[in-house]
Amino acid sequence: PSSGTVYAPMNGTIASIFPTKHAITMTSTSGHEIMIHMGIDTVNLGGEGFTVHVQEGQAITAGSPIAEMDLKSITPQVPSTDVIVVFFNLKENESVITTSAHAVGGKDVIFTF
Repeated sequence: PSSGTVYAPMNGTIASIFPTKHAITMTSTSGHEIMIHMGIDTVNLGGEGFTVHVQEGQAITAGSPIAEMDLKSITPQVPSTDVIVVFFNLKENESVITTSAHAVGGKDVIFTF
């Protein structure tokens, strides 16, 4: 990320927040389940450098800030600060279509189904 703000990629509900604050799961209004994973090996930081702005069960809209990563403190401690989106329950023959192959801003659409 170019900034530490992490945004909701879709409308839905916050399903869970990992105790180490490095990952948040969501269920979209269409029923798709995703995990937003902030960085590689960030679980080892024990929550240091992360601030979560949402709560489990909270309804959220696409483009809303859900977390902050303190990139200055996190970057030297982990191999990557890339934000990864994992899809859990795609239906048979359903695809995720990425709409951007480069860095995007908080309200840019990055995928569709």
